[in-house]
Amino acid sequence: MSYKQQQEKVRLIKDLISELDAKGKLSKVAQGAKGEWLKTENHDARTLSISKFYQRQFSALALNDYKQFDRELARPIVISIRPQHLGGAKMVIDGQHTAGLAICSGDLPEVPCHVLYLPEELNLMECIEKESRLFHAYNTKRKNPTAIDKIRAGLCFDDPKAVRFNDILESCNLQIDGLGDLPNGDELASSGAARFIKTVDQYGDEYRAYIVKAVNCIRRIFGGKNNGFKYRDDLIHGLTTLLVFLDEGRDKKCTKLNGRRTAMLAWLETSWEHVGIQPIVQNTAGGNTHFKIVHKFIEFYNNTAEKNMAISKDFLHMNGIWDENVIESRKDRLGKVGNGVYLTANFPDYDV
Repeated sequence: MSYKQQQEKVRLIKDLISELDAKGKLSKVAQGAKGEWLKTENHDARTLSISKFYQRQFSALALNDYKQFDRELARPIVISIRPQHLGGAKMVIDGQHTAGLAICSGDLPEVPCHVLYLPEELNLMECIEKESRLFHAYNTKRKNPTAIDKIRAGLCFDDPKAVRFNDILESCNLQIDGLGDLPNGDELASSGAARFIKTVDQYGDEYRAYIVKAVNCIRRIFGGKNNGFKYRDDLIHGLTTLLVFLDEGRDKKCTKLNGRRTAMLAWLETSWEHVGIQPIVQNTAGGNTHFKIVHKFIEFYNNTAEKNMAISKDFLHMNGIWDENVIESRKDRLGKVGNGVYLTANFPDYDV
């Protein structure tokens, strides 16, 4: 069943609050309200200013990315109006690029603003402090949508990347935050699924079957042993990379794996459970995590393999599995080396 075919769940926010409160999950939320309501007014964007003391860099790149002012997307600009004895400047706290787009449009005499009128008795530094505190609050306390939030919304209008992500989750019998195989899919351990998103981005087209194989391998070996077992998305990324390598390292323009592929797959099924998960993912953070995890798998495999069945670090690196101990020049990374073999550029596509 597609995401859009599911029955929409509409809830009153007051009911959600009541449920959370009953479970004791709102212990840090105080009753009452503080501060003053900002006034809602329209102002000419050409009269708005910014302070380089606290405001972020004004960006032509951001304006070009937005392309055009969109009334449906634009939020009211948050401004403060300084005392008249300081000139009454209208300072943008939040929404400077919205103001810039409004000016570029040439079609908006005024734009909606939320306005804070600063008291007349304040001096310049007191105004700047008040504005900068408000700027800081708007940019630190506001919750931006997560990658999963964006995917969920994308499913409602059939965004191809969102549909691909959800389809692969379903194929893996996994779920996260209301997406994937509901209601019975196994849960991903990561609340943001950043690594699973990277896995889908890297392997979700030609190699998507390997993602399913990786998840099912983990499920066979570990999933049934502990109630509530959750699937690490960094492990899924690393194991998917290993499985792709075992096929591509056999068939592409590189030295043949021959029997070592079969031996490695057998090790996964018979010996990995004795090693466990933690030793495989330990010390693999900090970028190129999936490659580091492959090296960990191979390290434990080599400890028990016959000498002629071992897979060397050089072999891994020369066939696309980056080795952090090898320093490559950009030319080496992006160009062909030796007999038409790439190093770590564009794995698993050896033909770029």
